[in-house]
Parts: sequence; structure tokens; C-alpha cells
Amino acid sequence: MVIKNKLKDLKIEVDTKEYSPENKEFFDKHNVKSVPRLLVEDDENGVSIIQGYDDIIAALKEKDV
Repeated sequence: MVIKNKLKDLKIEVDTKEYSPENKEFFDKHNVKSVPRLLVEDDENGVSIIQGYDDIIAALKEKDV
């Protein structure tokens, strides 16, 4: 929840998923073992993974999301 609140404070909107039994397949597919983790999907490069609060915030600011 901390990262979600920080993104809201920064006025950065992203789709988020919280771990739950309903989302287990998604987390397993992307080998998510810890949170926070940002999965960035694009058609050209596939899925990039950014892990950790500070790195996620820095990457989002850099991309000017």
C-alpha cells in the first residue's frame, strides 16, 4: 500500500495488482517473489521488471509517466 499511496501523491496512474488467490496465476507467471515490483510491458521489449520502492519511483519519474 505504501507504493500505491506514493504513486497517488505523485499523480502517477498505473494499473496495480495486489496479491490475492484470484491473482496468483499472474504473480506466478511473472515469478513475483517479493513486492513492490513493477512489471513494465511493451510490445517491442516484452516485460521489464523493476523491484524496490526507490527504483520504481525513480523509473517512473524518469519516464515521466
